[in-house]
Amino acid sequence: MRRAADSVPELRGREVEVRDRSLPGRSRGREAWRRAWGVVAKARPTHLLLVPRLGPGGGELAARLAAEAILSRKENRVLLVTTDTERDGGAERLGERAAVLPFGALAAELTPEEQVGLLARLVVNAPSRTLHVFYSHVGWEALRRHAAPIASGRRLFVSIFSVPPPETGLDAGYARLLAPIRRHVASVFTDNALAAAALESACGLEPGQAVALRHPVSPRPAFRRARNGDERILWAGRLDADKRPDLLRRIAELLPHRTFDVWGTPVLDDGRLFAPLRALPNVRLRGRFAGFGAIPDAPYGCFLYTSLWDGLPNVLLEAVASGLLAVASDVGAVHEVLGEGRGLLVRPPDDAEAYVAALEGSRADAAAAREVAERGRRHVLSVHTREAFLATLASAPGYL
Repeated sequence: MRRAADSVPELRGREVEVRDRSLPGRSRGREAWRRAWGVVAKARPTHLLLVPRLGPGGGELAARLAAEAILSRKENRVLLVTTDTERDGGAERLGERAAVLPFGALAAELTPEEQVGLLARLVVNAPSRTLHVFYSHVGWEALRRHAAPIASGRRLFVSIFSVPPPETGLDAGYARLLAPIRRHVASVFTDNALAAAALESACGLEPGQAVALRHPVSPRPAFRRARNGDERILWAGRLDADKRPDLLRRIAELLPHRTFDVWGTPVLDDGRLFAPLRALPNVRLRGRFAGFGAIPDAPYGCFLYTSLWDGLPNVLLEAVASGLLAVASDVGAVHEVLGEGRGLLVRPPDDAEAYVAALEGSRADAAAAREVAERGRRHVLSVHTREAFLATLASAPGYL
């Protein structure tokens, strides 16, 4: 039997077997271990997926898609480990061979150091043969400190969707932690070719170790066509600084005769950039949305995307798949979808007047705009398929 004491440095010298279901130290640590291990033991997972939460975000969607692919094989069982403090449901939609461990909620009273140690101990002793870490801070910290014991006896996969260049001023995120643990990682999944190439170059990966895993898109019903001049502009996403709500405000100010429906709320920031949008009479803040398919039908003429940097955003894929013309910043891998006349790319990406010209030009020539939108729709629906997604995962040794 593997002992946590042999694998996790913090526990060396403390002979604690898994069957004891106890954790040396404070009583709240022992209780968190007891409850968490109870979920693991009941689930008997073949696959562990570490995610921050099970919300509508891109990383969380990627985890759900991966879980569905894993469960396509009847011998597999999935445990989704959520490491933020919010309690999540959602496993019931994946079926009886899937379960959720609300690790963040169970370990909320522990210190960050204790949380990392406890999570590492759970992973080391779990019966899973595959571990996939998404955008989980505690999960990546556990890898940073304990990658060797965690990867021992199982295949380790990670997902990183974007590698911002230095000129953006954005942090490189989890890509910073990849290079030191790369020899323990079987594959690094990303959702676009640009990020795959950047990860191989920046992190010293072996050729083919970074894999472009394009997420499948299921189109929602098309939005109704505008009549009598009631066409609106749709914006949807996180209202955080990197998504440029300040740029959205400038665009809306330059187009006082156009109506902007803005879906989303601040997630990472305190909302200071979000607040000025409230003062604009032509901006309607619609609040939180549970995925692009949950946005109610309305006479939208186009989808506006203003991000400072990105990989290949799911919300953009879904908008294009719905038949909307996309007017988007030419950043990251956005050109992989909108290039070659499949959308309107704006460069430089912070030029409000360039967005205005694209938005007004598409309105002036509606027929041409519909042709561009249709090219984009056909591209997304032909490339971002469930069959291709499953085939890519199946080609990764040890994943499924």
